[in-house]
This record gives sequence, C-alpha cells and structure tokens, in this order.
Amino acid sequence: MNKFEKQLEKWNKGVLRGAQAKLAKCLQVSTATVALWTTGKRHPSKGYVAKMAQLFHLDIYDVSRLFAPTTLYQSFYTVAPSSSLRDADNIPSQWEQTLQDATVSLPVFSKLPIDYPRHAPTPLARWIMPRNATKGATFLFLLPTKQDPDRLLFIQPYARWENGKKMLCQHGKHYVIAHIKRTAKQCFAYSCNGENIFSLELVPVGIVVREIVNALINA
Repeated sequence: MNKFEKQLEKWNKGVLRGAQAKLAKCLQVSTATVALWTTGKRHPSKGYVAKMAQLFHLDIYDVSRLFAPTTLYQSFYTVAPSSSLRDADNIPSQWEQTLQDATVSLPVFSKLPIDYPRHAPTPLARWIMPRNATKGATFLFLLPTKQDPDRLLFIQPYARWENGKKMLCQHGKHYVIAHIKRTAKQCFAYSCNGENIFSLELVPVGIVVREIVNALINA
C-alpha cells in the first residue's frame, strides 16, 4: 500500500474499499483517473491537489508528497546509430556515461527553510536537465502566479542582496521575485511591475538564473 492509498483509507474512515470511487465523485472525475493516480501512472494537477488538501484537511505540500516524485523533463540526447552489432554492444555504457556527464538532477521545491540547504525539505519532484542549461542553479522553485500558473525558477542559492540581479525572496510565509538595486548606503527591491518593496521585510533566498513557464505535465 503506497502513501496515497494509506491516506485514502484514513480519509474513508479506515476502509480502503470504495475510497477511490468516493474521491472520484467528490472531485467529479472518473474512477479510472483516480486509479491512475493511485498506481503512479499519472499525477493530479495542482487544482486537484488543492481540492484533495481540503478534503483530507492537509497542506497542499503534504498532499503533493503522497505521489512519487517523477522526472518531468525528458533529455533530448540521442545515441548515434551503430554501424554493426558488435559496436552496438558498447552503446549502453557509452550512453550512460554521456548522460551522466551532460545532465544534472535538480530537486523541485515550493517552499524552503531560511537555512537551506542545511535543512532541506523533501522535493516535489526531480528534473533531469542538460547541465549547460541550468546556469549554475542547484534547485528549481515552483512559484505560480495568475498569469503563469506553472512557472519554475532556476535558483542559485544566495543569502545576500546582489546588485542588478533578479532574486527569489521570502516574505513571511510567501515568496516573491524582486529586482535588486544596491548602493553604498541602501538596498532597494522592486517587484516585477516596478513597485518598490520594503527590502527589510524580505529574506533573500537565491538568484533567479532562468525561468520556465507552463512547463509542468499535469494529469
């Protein structure tokens, strides 16, 4: 029994039988869809995760962790055709070494402790990325907005204000992107629409080195 099935059983008053059908009715989806979520063949979208969080009385992050992390980004590296069957015997080892050298696995988070990476949460997923596309990022951060519901930020951890950089900042329990302008005496933070943010209320998390919009694969 996986984590999702255990939660279904708990939610259905200790009985797993019928729990999938009950959940499907509450979410207005087919029982086949819930079955695919249960087996890990498909993952629910953020909208369904939010609805399940309400039904289960859990945090959205905790519901996301009920589903096994998956690789959401497929590498496009290919192996050149082999000229003979004897050459083909060497392809697996060559392919594995090429993939290992050219790619990097980055965890995906939706929230972080201030002292990351000393205390790192369990990632929502892991992306296999071409190494040269990460630009020094060590993790991906999911920061959805109304305009960009599936926005991912490539973050290079940095605990100080960096002049002229776009930075991911923590503001209480929330996260914002701020453009930093620093002088010898003051530090100014501006939101994406140009509004001034009181920088003393922000905690710098890291530098945004790349963004991806509408990139997540949802069920």
